[in-house]
Amino acid sequence: MNDDIDSTVSGFSMVSIGGENVSAERALDESCKDIQTAVNELHNLARMMLMADERSDTYEEMNPLYEQINGLVKEGCTLLKDLSKICKQIVPPKPKAVKSKKTEPSMLDSCGAS
Repeated sequence: MNDDIDSTVSGFSMVSIGGENVSAERALDESCKDIQTAVNELHNLARMMLMADERSDTYEEMNPLYEQINGLVKEGCTLLKDLSKICKQIVPPKPKAVKSKKTEPSMLDSCGAS
C-alpha cells in the first residue's frame, strides 16, 4: 500500500490527530492498523497464557502475562476511542432546524377571535 496516494473520494476529508491535519483515509488506515496490531498481540499473549496453564505455571509465572494483557486491553480501548473521534470528524455537521416563518398576527388575533 502506498501511503502517499489516497483514494480520490477520501482525499477531500481532513481530520486532526494530535494537532496535525491528515487525510481521513490515512487516519483511518493508521488507526485500524494500530487496533489490529493490538488485537494480534492480545491473541498471542492469551495463547501464551493457555500454554502456561497447560504447564501448570504458578501465579508468579502467569501474572506478568495477565498484566501485559490487561495493559493491552486498556491501550485497545484508547485506540478504539481514537477511531471514534476520527470517524466523528468525518460526519458532516447536523443540519440546523428549519425555522418556520413567524406569522404576523392578524387583526382577528388582536380581538381575541379565532
